[in-house]
Parts: sequence; C-alpha cells; structure tokens
Amino acid sequence: MGAVCVQQLSAHGHDYIKEGFYAKTRAEEGKCPDLELNVLVGIEDVNSQGERRPEARNVDGRRRPRQRVAMSQIEKACATSTGLRCDVVTFYSGEVYSLYRYKKYTDVRLVFAPGSMRRFFGGDPDNFTYPRYDLDITFFRVYETTDRRASSTTALVQAWREG
Repeated sequence: MGAVCVQQLSAHGHDYIKEGFYAKTRAEEGKCPDLELNVLVGIEDVNSQGERRPEARNVDGRRRPRQRVAMSQIEKACATSTGLRCDVVTFYSGEVYSLYRYKKYTDVRLVFAPGSMRRFFGGDPDNFTYPRYDLDITFFRVYETTDRRASSTTALVQAWREG
C-alpha cells in the first residue's frame, strides 16, 4: 500500500522509493492519489432484516436475486442514514448476516517512507531471523475534510479502552 503511493509521488527527478521521503511540514506532505482508507466503526446483526431461509441459495451455491436485493436495500438504507460506507457480510454459508459500517477517508497524505537501503537493511536473511533490524514502515496522515483538518483518533482510542 505504501510503496504504491511512494511510487506515484516520485516525479521531477526524485525517486522516493530509492531516496526515501520525509515531509517536515504539513505543506510538504504528498497526497496519495489512489489511496482510500476505510475504518470499521461498527458491526450490527441484521439477520432479522434479510431473507433467512435455508433455501436462500440455488443448487450451484449462488445467492438468489431477491436475497441480493434485500442485502442492497439494507446497505443503501444504512449509507443514507449514516453517511458511512455499509456492507452486508455473510458468514457460515449465508446463515449469519452482519452489517459492517466503515468511515471512508480519501485525503491520505504521505509523511514518511524510508529509502530502499534503510528499508531492506540486513537483506533477505534478516527476513527469517528475529529481531529484524530493517525499517519497513510508512507513515501517513489522514485528513477528515478538504480543509486539511487532521482526523482525530479519540474515538478509536476510546473503543480500544472499552475492549
């Protein structure tokens, strides 16, 4: 994920894959053109809302059209009411249905990516030993709105504390 963004931002005589990238200020951050991050913010049981009959699948295992329509209606109603991306996910061969709600972020900025020599320090043998001494990381900053107000992690930290 990070390498694709770094490669897309490499231009004008800069090879950020080889040289690395570091934005000292927010103005120097590079916007990742094709990167979208989705953060799971909620899961809801929707078994009672969908068609839940054992014969809900055809003999060849595909979902019947009316079941797909019911799932689409649930997703559309959720997206309309919450403004989030909503997906109905099936488990146990279609016996359990859950509605996953995601907060979508499209303004993702590259802050730091190490150059290839730092990223691959130790070479291939280092991949199979512990501890690893390479710097295989990339830092991004996610913005909530187009006015570049950085997204807050307060809700995420609170969810982790609650377990």
